[in-house]
Amino acid sequence: LQEVRHRQKHIEDQLVELEKEEYRFQETLKQSRRHKEMLALEAVQLEGERTDLEAELSGYQEHIDRIKEQIRKEKSAIETCTRAVEELSRDLDETGERIVELKLRLTTFGAELEGAENTLRRLNTFRDDGEKRVSQLEVTLKRIEEDKAATGARLETDQTTLRDLYAQLEALEKTLEHSEVEYQAIEGTLQQNDQALSEVRTKREETFQKIQQVELKQTERRMRRDHLEAQIHEKYRLSLAQVQEALDVEGLCVEDTQQALEHSRERIARIGEVNLTAIEEFEALNERYRLLTEQRDDLVDAIETLHRIIRRINRVSLKRFMKTFKAVNDKLQEIFPKLFEGGTARLELTNPRRPLDSGVAFMVRPPGKKLTRMSLLSGGEKALSAIALVFSIFLIKPSAFCVFDEIDAPLDHVNVHRFNQILKEIGKQSQVIMITHDRQTMEAANALFGVTMEQKGISKLISLDLSKA
Repeated sequence: LQEVRHRQKHIEDQLVELEKEEYRFQETLKQSRRHKEMLALEAVQLEGERTDLEAELSGYQEHIDRIKEQIRKEKSAIETCTRAVEELSRDLDETGERIVELKLRLTTFGAELEGAENTLRRLNTFRDDGEKRVSQLEVTLKRIEEDKAATGARLETDQTTLRDLYAQLEALEKTLEHSEVEYQAIEGTLQQNDQALSEVRTKREETFQKIQQVELKQTERRMRRDHLEAQIHEKYRLSLAQVQEALDVEGLCVEDTQQALEHSRERIARIGEVNLTAIEEFEALNERYRLLTEQRDDLVDAIETLHRIIRRINRVSLKRFMKTFKAVNDKLQEIFPKLFEGGTARLELTNPRRPLDSGVAFMVRPPGKKLTRMSLLSGGEKALSAIALVFSIFLIKPSAFCVFDEIDAPLDHVNVHRFNQILKEIGKQSQVIMITHDRQTMEAANALFGVTMEQKGISKLISLDLSKA
């Protein structure tokens, strides 16, 4: 029975699969029928299109026949034109050869004319430059003569003033030497006074210690006396003064003595309890007072020492500053006219009475202009003035190396030439390394180093020794 049921189930499953397959076949049949209908419609459309195409093709064939007839006519015309073109080409070749010959002659004449015009232009430019240069030299010569005369007059006045200044300088130097001697004497006296003061302080400390010991002994004696008074009061109900009066005065009255005793008792009661730690508190406070006093004295001494050191530093700093300030001013008078081909420049203190707290003003007078501050100059003049100041400071005490980063960028060609001349003088004492893009500065260098990128992302160093080249 189980096998029959199993076969029955298997048959049922097969039946279900067959039903599914039958359904799929029916669906496929429906789709095929719909596809067949669509194909029939497409066949009808294609048949209509075929008819239309056959009609168009017959029209095209007629048009092609007409075009072929036109082509035969055009070919005959083209053959006629070709023979004419060949004749014209031969004439054109001959004409072209003549044109080439004429162009060569024209080019030759044009080159000769251009050379003549360039020569004439150069001659005219040279003549104009010569005339301008002559006029400028005449004006410069007149100005030089005027400046020479004025300079001669100023020179005489300056010589007289210089002699007076030298005399004043000698007097000041003598006064300074005398002041230095007095200062050394005062310094020695101060040192002696400091030593004496330290000795006095030492003696004062010793005396203070002795006074403390005496006060301690006095305190011990006072305590002993108070102890005796207390014992007398406990035993006799009398004070020490009363006992002394009783011993010194004869015939004391008992009532008076009792009244005095009662009065003393009231006074003792009003006094209250005795502070037994008062001596220790006093000693602790006295020791703290002594330490604070010593610290205050040390601070006062340190402040005075610092004041003396500050005065000495200010004196040395002022001397060195004024010496360097004068040296920079003298070197500036030498460098500035070389860069500007004339003119003057100087440094001035904004507060001459207090040089160490004063600012410095840079006063410049370019050739043909008034004396003014550096901040009022143009960009190129400002850059050239700054270069003159930097070179003046550098030349006072040159270092082994000097590095400039595009310092000649704001300068024109004439100023760059002057700048290179000063740079060569600096190069005699120091090794100069300069970053620049100016060709004149590169020409003045002894060696060139450049970085190029022939391939993207790969830098390459190129060097050239111009001295060997």
